[in-house]
Amino acid sequence: MFDRKPMIVKPSKSDMEITKEQMDNIPIWVRMVGLDVKYWGRTSLTKITGLIGKSLRTDAATTKRERLTYARVLVEVKLNHEYPTSIWFENEAGKIVEQKIHYEWKPVMCEKCRNYGHELNECPKFINEEHEKNEKKQELEMQEKIVQQNAGEGTQQGQTQIEKEEQQIQNQQGGYEQMERGRYYKQGYRTGKYARRGMIIPEEPLKIRNAFKTLEKQQNSEEESTSQTVGMFGLLETKVKRAKAQRAALNLCSGWSCSTNLSKHKGGRIWVLWKPMIFDVNIISVTEQLIQCEIQHRGNRMVFAVTIVYGFNDAALRKSLWEEIKKINEQMRGPWAVMGYFNCVLNREDMGSQVRMSEIRDFKNCVEECELQEMKSSGAFYTWNNKQRSEDRVYSRIDRVLINTEWIIILPNSEVHYRNEGTYDHSPAIIRWAENQKR
Repeated sequence: MFDRKPMIVKPSKSDMEITKEQMDNIPIWVRMVGLDVKYWGRTSLTKITGLIGKSLRTDAATTKRERLTYARVLVEVKLNHEYPTSIWFENEAGKIVEQKIHYEWKPVMCEKCRNYGHELNECPKFINEEHEKNEKKQELEMQEKIVQQNAGEGTQQGQTQIEKEEQQIQNQQGGYEQMERGRYYKQGYRTGKYARRGMIIPEEPLKIRNAFKTLEKQQNSEEESTSQTVGMFGLLETKVKRAKAQRAALNLCSGWSCSTNLSKHKGGRIWVLWKPMIFDVNIISVTEQLIQCEIQHRGNRMVFAVTIVYGFNDAALRKSLWEEIKKINEQMRGPWAVMGYFNCVLNREDMGSQVRMSEIRDFKNCVEECELQEMKSSGAFYTWNNKQRSEDRVYSRIDRVLINTEWIIILPNSEVHYRNEGTYDHSPAIIRWAENQKR
């Protein structure tokens, strides 16, 4: 992978002319979800994938039968090839079998520049043109707003209005994120021509100013954390009501930005906090049980998606959570992690007592349909206990971090460490997503 895009390497030849070399065929990993294991032999897979292109090889998990949810095969296809989503083959009994095909990546061509590798909404030419259009539109809207506010009062009052807005913007020292009901505003303040045009700030924005002392003390209390930087937090089960949210945020952290799901649940069950000097965060969607974020690391410009989850206690109410995660998966491109308190175990061994299959079926189906895998972990296995003594204590693994294949490819060194729960009933989870780096 290079710049979050697949990089294809071909062997060099003595008569190769780089400038004239054309790419007609490309290798693509395909997944055949639900394919019966009896067809996982090399001969069978070669014949089945031959309906798409030329089979090159299978991955290690398919060869060793380590992951039975889908077979993964590298297939060489033509660049301008039609990519079928289903294929049909005749089995040994003479019956026609339909098999769904999932492509981990497809070559896309931009309608604007006619180059492969990105779509129209990612094209630099298109983005620049749209940015210029939006700037002109915002300038006209601001001019109209100022004229309407100062109609009949002459140009002096109009100039005063602009100067007041400019002064208001420039007085915001240091820069901070302003979040309200899941909306996203870029970090910092505008100066120069942008300030003169004016800047509309929503009423009563949530401004983060004061110290985040409690978690800093907890972080520094463990030797492994003293040399690391934590740039983002997901706080669950906060139980902070809307009327007290702003004051709580002011007392919570210094130089941090914040978004909650208070607009969807009166208890404010999920809080997302981040350091704007480390991450740019775009809140994509907010529901009662999750907050979906798009995150860009400001240092290396890497972009990835994170879904912070706090599932309801009621299994019937959690059904909407599984559907929301599936919908996010349908639109997902790039590395994605789903993490938090699911309030449900994924496997029978995740709880000290017996677990019925009916209790975990919906969660397991969601994970398999979205093709998520658990992030490599260390520390505590059970992430929650009821804090009772001796035989009355109950343990379970209801907190976890799930990631897609793109995350594994782009961030292969990712690891989550579940700390000792201490005075809490849940074990805090710290993710290291690159060497010597945590978030």
